[in-house]
Amino acid sequence: MKELMEKSLAETFGMEVEMKEVRNWALLEAAGEAYRIWQVTGLARSFLLISPKPGVENAPVLGIAKLIYAIRERTSEDVAYGATALSAVERKRLVARQVPFIVAGRQVFLPFLGISLRADAEAASRGMLGSASQAILLAWLTGVLTCPFRDRDAFRVAHCSRASVFRALAELADLGLVERRPKGIFFVGDVAKSCRFLLPRLKKSPVRDAILEALYG
Repeated sequence: MKELMEKSLAETFGMEVEMKEVRNWALLEAAGEAYRIWQVTGLARSFLLISPKPGVENAPVLGIAKLIYAIRERTSEDVAYGATALSAVERKRLVARQVPFIVAGRQVFLPFLGISLRADAEAASRGMLGSASQAILLAWLTGVLTCPFRDRDAFRVAHCSRASVFRALAELADLGLVERRPKGIFFVGDVAKSCRFLLPRLKKSPVRDAILEALYG
């Protein structure tokens, strides 16, 4: 659980995230024997993450909400629920109740940080390039974004959350299109060749049309 969650958060936000198990007796008593509590650091601010022990099933949505509330009564820190799996219905109900939670690799809902991200499983299965990635690519092709650039420049052209931009830059890096260097972020490789490879991965949209126009006129 620890390694999976750390990896998922690091990939989502593009920064190192660390989880340390909490040994506070009062908090553990409130959580009960079936759960572990983790201190999560590395994001905008630290928070507590409570997760079921191996072999323990998730509590019902109302039970998760009560569990979060019980922990919050004993600490001044924000608290979220962490799981490797939750059904779409459970996630929707937690969001409706404004209960913070993280499902590794699927969804991050942390209203106390202003973060609500959902993995686009359908797009991923089609091998499509995400919207923020396309926006950054278009800005580079049209000269709005020049190398080297910083994260803040990518935020400016992508017009979306910091987390979405970090994830987009990680996606472009996985494709071998960008590299982080001491002087900033660079697009690398053969532009035309890279874009020909990417075209089948672009969603049909005005952004895709603009990329085609920038490439071929």
